[in-house]
Amino acid sequence: MAQLSLFAEDIRQPTRPVRSDIRSGDAAEAFVIAKLLKAGFDAHGARRDAPYDIGVDLGKRRYCRVQVKGRERAHHGKWDFRFVRGNPRTGSGAYAYTATDFDITACVSLSLERVAFFSGVHASIRLSTADFLRADSEVESWTRALNVFNCQH
Repeated sequence: MAQLSLFAEDIRQPTRPVRSDIRSGDAAEAFVIAKLLKAGFDAHGARRDAPYDIGVDLGKRRYCRVQVKGRERAHHGKWDFRFVRGNPRTGSGAYAYTATDFDITACVSLSLERVAFFSGVHASIRLSTADFLRADSEVESWTRALNVFNCQH
């Protein structure tokens, strides 16, 4: 039986695909779904035309809607997330979410592979790298946001 090598000397690096905001958004959404599934929640993606990205079935006819925004990297140590629907580069443009479009906001740092959750709809959120790297910040922010959701529903 031949031993297979995971790391070969002659392997060339694959060419990196052209940047795609849709691909980055899909990666951020998949990352949040994975985090929620790992934490024991029944999370799944929503339709592309929905005002939210992820649905979380909490049981007893309770359904929590999560809007996800992701960034690849910080700019001067700050992570700025702007929450608008649509795409300003298309003919339909971008427009604001309404207060009833989703229940929880998720901000994803793709390069750090971390997520921060906030209750409610926000126009923008600014975080620092330290906010993402704080111990237990993911679990604490999800719990805090979910508690607010539970109190309102």
